[in-house]
Amino acid sequence: LDASGNLIGYTSGSFSSSIGTASVADSGTSDSIIKWGRWASGTATVDNVSVTLSANQGVHLLWGVPTAIMPTSGTGTYSLLGGTSPTEAGGLLTPGTLSSASMSVDFGALTYSVSLGGTISGVATTFSASGAGSLTSNKLNTTSLTGLIGACSATGSVAGMFFGSSAERAGITYKLDDGTYTVVGAAALKQ
Repeated sequence: LDASGNLIGYTSGSFSSSIGTASVADSGTSDSIIKWGRWASGTATVDNVSVTLSANQGVHLLWGVPTAIMPTSGTGTYSLLGGTSPTEAGGLLTPGTLSSASMSVDFGALTYSVSLGGTISGVATTFSASGAGSLTSNKLNTTSLTGLIGACSATGSVAGMFFGSSAERAGITYKLDDGTYTVVGAAALKQ
């Protein structure tokens, strides 16, 4: 983390990622449990590979205090707390706005459903998507999304994890592709 608490590097197994010459964009938090941000405008290392990012692109990140002991029964409803500006993976459009994200969880059945929506700038195009998947421990397993970018059908994926002592926060990263544009982003959710 840097002096402001922004994530500037991490390792996962044998893979290493670092901000390099890129800068932090869309940095945010509302508490000490979960934070979000996007690396943009420079060269970063992602999973041992050097990538050059424009201001319109980003590596979308979530970090915080992972849930160590998950609830084993009951349900939870989560709403949007905050997140990064959605970007088009190729940098073809300027960053947009994530206007909604919600999730329902059945802790006993180990399932979740998620929906999200927003705009991607440049062509003032809206996007929306939804999907349902399973839980493993404090992880939201990767699941398929279906939705729209503008009037075009789109498919993609979402994954994430729970944060806080009682899974009171969740973080998701998403990707949605219509064959022309690929919208990516990260969202923090609160119960």
